[in-house]
Amino acid sequence: MELNLSMNTSDYECREYLASIRWKNGFTCPRCGCAEAWETKEVKYKCKKCGYKMSVTAGTIFQDSHTPLEKWFAAIDLINASNGIITASFLQNKLKLGSNRTAQRMTHFIKRALVRTQIRKYRRAPAEMLNLPVEIDVIPIVITREHFFVITAVEKLGNRTGRIQIKQTDNSPQEFADFIRNTIKVNTSQNGQKKIGIICPKILPSEIREEYNQLIKNSRYAYNASKNVSSNFKKYISERYHGNFDVCCKNFCITQNARFTSVSFEEILELMLK
Repeated sequence: MELNLSMNTSDYECREYLASIRWKNGFTCPRCGCAEAWETKEVKYKCKKCGYKMSVTAGTIFQDSHTPLEKWFAAIDLINASNGIITASFLQNKLKLGSNRTAQRMTHFIKRALVRTQIRKYRRAPAEMLNLPVEIDVIPIVITREHFFVITAVEKLGNRTGRIQIKQTDNSPQEFADFIRNTIKVNTSQNGQKKIGIICPKILPSEIREEYNQLIKNSRYAYNASKNVSSNFKKYISERYHGNFDVCCKNFCITQNARFTSVSFEEILELMLK
């Protein structure tokens, strides 16, 4: 079943759509397991065997909500379209919700479902190389008397930070070179010339400097993107480090990069029903 969110949808249409997402193979009674039921008004089901009655919203966050389903659906669509940027105040004014508390509750549940859906989808997809321009830096990490060095590679999307890659390093030139080759995707312009786009410190190995000669800038750049990522990573690692540094690096990259994963309205709604 398809639902056109751009048009005025009725509560019944929303409930029908919700039922098609929740019970893709048809309704099954949670008490006796019978797959046969009568459909009553407001998309409620009555089991033909045991007589158990169940609403399509029962056991979900939509149960006992005074906010109509069509407003819930509109909120999911708005938050997903903005990739979670929309605030509760904006949602309250846009959808004419009764209170800011209601808007905050809706925003919290929807954004949490959005993030979880993005992370789940990102984990299943193969990791892609970073596009230029990219900032590269090496930062020291000290945790409970343990010392680590990590290489950070950060995509620059104008004034924003894009996807990232972080890897523990022993500061060897070969490891640094392999990280850059395996992490950065070198694009070429229409005339075949490589675009300048690697912003890095002076510790870059000489072999990489020769290989990426036309790409490198390292004179007076402020590493704003990599500094922000480094600061967030240090905070993350201080809270979640339990002995496996490489796992922390991987999980931090997943949480940061999943933000750029596109998910559908149906995928978010499906997770909210669980």
